[in-house]
Amino acid sequence: MFELDLQIVYADGHLPSEADCLHWLMAAQAQLIDYDATEFAAQNYAISLRFVDAVESQELNHTYRGIAKPTNILSFPADDWGSVDIPAELRVELGTPHLGDLVFCVPVMLAEAESMDITPEAHWAHLLIHGYLHLHGFDHIENDEAALMEALESKIMLKLGLDDPYAEAFL
Repeated sequence: MFELDLQIVYADGHLPSEADCLHWLMAAQAQLIDYDATEFAAQNYAISLRFVDAVESQELNHTYRGIAKPTNILSFPADDWGSVDIPAELRVELGTPHLGDLVFCVPVMLAEAESMDITPEAHWAHLLIHGYLHLHGFDHIENDEAALMEALESKIMLKLGLDDPYAEAFL
């Protein structure tokens, strides 16, 4: 269902395994299908996951968001193949559609997990799910959009047997 391109630029710290990333992505995709089967029909996606240091995160965050500090995750959606009617034989030739890139700042993520007193695995799962939803067009700029995105994230995390990241205990 997913082809992952793992790019490990910063390996100092506890990184998630490819198997864990795939597991979390499949749970997120299943929840999106439950949410809207027409919009989010099951299909294969290629996603790049890049694990970087604070310097690269800050450079990207400044370049693309105008914020001169590192951040836990940045999402870069690719072009939307889903809206283009491409014949099946050409889709095979073109390969798996690239959904986008997720860039994780390892030091920021690990510091956040420690400050929230949660496991790195739980925080990796949450950030990957959060970024995956962004790649599908979900956002949290407006309150109603944020409520929907957070509800989806919470449902996915709970289905994975992990704590709700928006529960009172974690805020």
